[in-house]
Amino acid sequence: MVGRVTRWAPWVTVAGVVALLLGLSWDAVLHKLDPQLAEREGIFTLSNPGHLLFAGGIALIVAGVTLYLVERALALPGRTRLAFASGAGALLALSATSFGFAAWSGSGLTGAHTHSHEEVLHVHDDGTVHTHSEHEAALAQQAVAMESAHQHPTDAADAVKAGIVHDHGATVAVTAEQLAAAQKLVADVQVGTARFQDFSVAVAEGYRKITAGNVITHYHNQAYLMDGKVLDPERPEDLIYVTLPSGEKRLVGVMFLMQNGQPGPQIGGPLTTWHSHDNLCFNGAGVVAALKDASGQCPRGTFFTGKTAEMLHVWLVDNPSGVFGEDMSPQTILKALGISQ
Repeated sequence: MVGRVTRWAPWVTVAGVVALLLGLSWDAVLHKLDPQLAEREGIFTLSNPGHLLFAGGIALIVAGVTLYLVERALALPGRTRLAFASGAGALLALSATSFGFAAWSGSGLTGAHTHSHEEVLHVHDDGTVHTHSEHEAALAQQAVAMESAHQHPTDAADAVKAGIVHDHGATVAVTAEQLAAAQKLVADVQVGTARFQDFSVAVAEGYRKITAGNVITHYHNQAYLMDGKVLDPERPEDLIYVTLPSGEKRLVGVMFLMQNGQPGPQIGGPLTTWHSHDNLCFNGAGVVAALKDASGQCPRGTFFTGKTAEMLHVWLVDNPSGVFGEDMSPQTILKALGISQ
């Protein structure tokens, strides 16, 4: 049985070469027709049929060579057999790793999440700004969101509208321009992403699942990452959906993502602090499937690819950590939507 299968090795390899060459030709035509295409995609973007075809070609070539090595291993004795068998195993392992890195390169994310809470804000009405507790910082951010929605914040949030924030130590200024910019960003995102409440619109525009969560899921658009625009409220790099008990997907936030190595613009000063991750584990499809364990290791079948590019969330539901908070639990989101669990 094995012998009959391995005899197909040359034909599988030839089919792979044909697919690879056709894929390269297809990709070349697409780039000729659209000179800006390279700026909107990674080196391995499955939405590009040329990439998909030559990826399949490479997979067939690997399969054909592996079949040949297996055939030789079965036909030869002793150490020679072991050498061919080891070669087949090494080729498969290398192929899986290479495809994993290629898929990751098109995902727009490169690694993991480092949380920073060094400049947390407390707002007063005396014209000064100081760092204080996370709770007061969240109130300041909520005031930005509420003002953008033309609501009327209270308590510490009222002070944000006056333009001030306080720590019993070093002073951190938030200018009127930064405050206005943060408010405008939230308002623009609310309007610019309204169409994505229909999940099918997001899919049609090229958003693809990038996290493995069953309740909260990030959907990433590689074309929008590569379009050269920063903080585009109509085309954020990631959309954040929650899957309701009914199965409906509800848009609850967006995430802006920078190119690797580029800092995010601090348009709102301490109110809009960008962050990155250093504990994400990716599977072979380039999806965030797990987090590092206590020893800093990724689960079997996943791998760490390095620290992510900088990112900034804008939540469209009430987040106790603030409208620009880094995280929000499924339970908190469902509660904010008035859905009992």
